[in-house]
Amino acid sequence: MINDLRFDEQEHKYYFKGSLVPNVTSIIDSIKLIDFGYIKKDVLKAACYRGTAVHETIRLYNKDTLDLPKLADKWKGYLAAYINFMNDTDAEVVNYETKVFSKKYMFAGTLDLIAKINGKLHLIDFKTGVISSKSCRLQTSAYESCYREMTGEKKIIKRYALKLNEDGTYELSNEYKDKNDFRYFLSALQIYNFKNVA
Repeated sequence: MINDLRFDEQEHKYYFKGSLVPNVTSIIDSIKLIDFGYIKKDVLKAACYRGTAVHETIRLYNKDTLDLPKLADKWKGYLAAYINFMNDTDAEVVNYETKVFSKKYMFAGTLDLIAKINGKLHLIDFKTGVISSKSCRLQTSAYESCYREMTGEKKIIKRYALKLNEDGTYELSNEYKDKNDFRYFLSALQIYNFKNVA
């Protein structure tokens, strides 16, 4: 199934067997849980660039291909925050930056991290800006559903958002436990499809 999924990095779009499928963040954005209308476009663009750069930095670090001496100073604090979290929790990486897809519901996305902490699986979404609890609840539930569909995983998966700060500190959200979160996400998916499918 995953072999039929293609990600266009430039457009940030997912295609399944050549057909465009919506991604998790676009689906959630379509119901406007967070209003970015008051934020200047250049500020939003910079925040988006920062998030992408930090995610890529962590991906390369996890692959052990990051050239640390060449890493720009402005990203070093965010990487330190990630490393501090992993060390403090004694987390073991299971999957990172993993493309996930639901054939059942026809949506895709990229989950940031599945880690084992104290013997339990944790699905963690990285943030470099403000954490919106409602948005993160839906986002992590969608990733969890895809991950389970693709892997057949039956164990408990604990869901969190992790805010990485420029100064090397981090903030872990409370666990997202509401079992209705995925049902809310599917409602958002229905609205997205109603708006975007002819």
